[in-house]
Amino acid sequence: MKKNTKKTSDSFEVEFEKLKNIVSEIESTEHNIEKMINLFEEGIKLSESCEKKIEEYKNKINTIISENNKELT
Repeated sequence: MKKNTKKTSDSFEVEFEKLKNIVSEIESTEHNIEKMINLFEEGIKLSESCEKKIEEYKNKINTIISENNKELT
């Protein structure tokens, strides 16, 4: 039987931790320019993903609040 190999995205906390590690590595280590560009590119992707997840969380919270307010009236 074949396993499902679809990659699921990491949680916000995991992605944010990866992003912090990349920032620390860029700040504390001397790399060649290609390595720095790769780290920067990965950091940008993680940052965009984190921003998207935060926006999704905000929308979900607003929906819950809105539904709760309707139930109270």
